[in-house]
Amino acid sequence: MYQKNCREQGDRGQARYCLSKAITADPDDISLRYHRASIYIELGDYQKAAESYEQIARRCPNDVEVLRTAAQLYRKCGEAERSVGILEDYLKNHPNEADLSVIHLLAVMLMEDNAYLKALDLIEFAKQRYFTGKWMPLNLSIKAGICHLHLGHMEEAEIIFSALQQENASQHPDIVTEVADSLMTVEHYESALKYYMMLEGDGVKNKGYLHLKIAECYVFLGERVQAIEYFHKAVNELEDSVDVRLTLSSILLEEGKDDEAVFVLSPPKASESSVDSSSDEPKSWWLNSKIKLKLCQIYRAKGSLAACVDVIFPLIRETVFLESVQQKVSLLFPFDPRMC
Repeated sequence: MYQKNCREQGDRGQARYCLSKAITADPDDISLRYHRASIYIELGDYQKAAESYEQIARRCPNDVEVLRTAAQLYRKCGEAERSVGILEDYLKNHPNEADLSVIHLLAVMLMEDNAYLKALDLIEFAKQRYFTGKWMPLNLSIKAGICHLHLGHMEEAEIIFSALQQENASQHPDIVTEVADSLMTVEHYESALKYYMMLEGDGVKNKGYLHLKIAECYVFLGERVQAIEYFHKAVNELEDSVDVRLTLSSILLEEGKDDEAVFVLSPPKASESSVDSSSDEPKSWWLNSKIKLKLCQIYRAKGSLAACVDVIFPLIRETVFLESVQQKVSLLFPFDPRMC
């Protein structure tokens, strides 16, 4: 009861101390260990949290969620080998039947460490040990294909990826995107484009990301007309993205479409006057200094010095104002190294 009151009052450090005492008195009470582990997470002590969850996993060997949490927390605090190790130990202790989520998480972690051969060996081992005479889950099978891809086995990868077709792509958008992203990483842009295009027209959640990746594929393939088309689509979906607008404007300038580039970087009509500078809301994209500087460069190159000044002056004024404030603060509160 006392540790509960401590936690409710926000004294997590005291609650942790009380829970540790209670666990010493009653080491078999798993709920106390859960409470302490969650407090370690709230305190940002992921090392202690990971150790706590691993202790729980030893006492509850069939609770794979606890095991996965321990592995992820070890990874979060930089102990990648330990995170992999406890998952491998689980598989050694379950030679006949293992939880698919543990196999999948271990494969993901190995791939994040660029240990593609080891991840592929794991998946092949799981296929022979746990899925003999059964269909291996698609997400795990595709992981094997991605490993083959990074190992340079393009033919093997393509055979596995062929399970994804236009007809079933909408049922597995995350898996299709993962394949396309992986192909982009190894610079197989034409193949990546094929998989991204499978999702075009379907009810994908993040259309902006999809259109951006399609545009990038077209850029690498040298098909700039299509790239511009999809960058425009991405801008419409990702209205506040400064980087997407800057990239599109640069391509438009290279194509001699200066006016279109200016339009992409210009604020909506009447938007400037409606901005509340005192608001805590994030600044609108058109107030970003990179956008203003790019616009100024375009106007200057076109010889429109007045337009350039109109764009850059508010930015200069804001910079001067901030420097003035900083000077006043330094005068009011001079730095004294003896105070450090």
